[in-house]
Amino acid sequence: MTGNRGFKYRYLWTWDHSTNWDLNQPGQQEEGCNNSYLKPPEAFLCDYRKLIDYASGLDLNGVIIWGFLRDDHGGREYAAELCDYARELDVRIIAGVGVMAYGGIYYQGNNPYSMEKWLSDHPEMSALDPRGRSYNWQASPDRPRMQALCPSREENLEWCMEGVRWLVESLDIGGINFESGDYGVCHCRKCKAKKRTGIDILSPGTQTGDINVSFDLMAEVYPPLMEMVHDIDPGLVQTYSPYCGYRPDMSRYIRPLLDAVPEYAVCQWTLTHMLSGKHGFGWDDDLSFPSRHGIGYLHQGTQWFDGPGEGRHDLIVDTIQRAARLGYESGLEGLVLHGEVAGSEPNWSRNYQTFSSCCRNPMGVG
Repeated sequence: MTGNRGFKYRYLWTWDHSTNWDLNQPGQQEEGCNNSYLKPPEAFLCDYRKLIDYASGLDLNGVIIWGFLRDDHGGREYAAELCDYARELDVRIIAGVGVMAYGGIYYQGNNPYSMEKWLSDHPEMSALDPRGRSYNWQASPDRPRMQALCPSREENLEWCMEGVRWLVESLDIGGINFESGDYGVCHCRKCKAKKRTGIDILSPGTQTGDINVSFDLMAEVYPPLMEMVHDIDPGLVQTYSPYCGYRPDMSRYIRPLLDAVPEYAVCQWTLTHMLSGKHGFGWDDDLSFPSRHGIGYLHQGTQWFDGPGEGRHDLIVDTIQRAARLGYESGLEGLVLHGEVAGSEPNWSRNYQTFSSCCRNPMGVG
């Protein structure tokens, strides 16, 4: 990539339940990925307004929210209010949408586009685990259920299509962050007959029979959803996660997915292990990400990263600078940093300031 024009996509990634910007609110959490929401409903708006104010001041232009729609923090009403607020400050709200997993379109509540509600009414639509049982478990009684839908059932894709249409037409979102789940694929007779291929995403290029993510599945379910969204509003950003970084020996496995998604779709590559050098990943000098459009997402600076000095409350300035420089050189068009920790924390004030600076000038620092 020539020149130094900066990144088009400058996003912060969050879960609703562990985004703590209004530190006076009770019920704060700092771990987990499918937690119940323990704060008062109005805390959702308090936390995210503060985050959006801060992001706007740093010229960051998007906030990804998983758990965006949930009865426990105001449902559609508060989500709409937040969208309007963000739009005034030129910050996109990017709704996290689970396709066949992760709660569906409406993460938790009495809504027809909540996966829990859909499966309660239609239990036969569930994906099956390797033992032939429905995916339907809870890490603890106070957490939402981890469920998945069978992608071979046409009714499930139709339900997803209806839900995403409702989302786009009823809320002024700025985009969608699609995920298909990373805790298994369906083992029903129809799905097994399709002989889905997968790789061990922590050992690039290694085929595995124990598939947690399937590029074939993504190539099947993402395109119709993306095309529908684009027809409704071509200005919406549509990102999708392959749950991995990239090495050339992965090309034959991931190429069918990249060829299947529409040309405007943005692949959200996971840079975490590429930056840490773990699990056989590295960053070759001549690396070029093979997607038509791509952004980079990193877990450093979160509760999900176990590297020394790069946890949830740590200073990760050097890592941010390196991610920006290497990502830009490799053709990425943006970066995604976690945004759950308040900018009033000294370490995170520096992290966010560095992220903003790197997004404007990826090659000018580090």
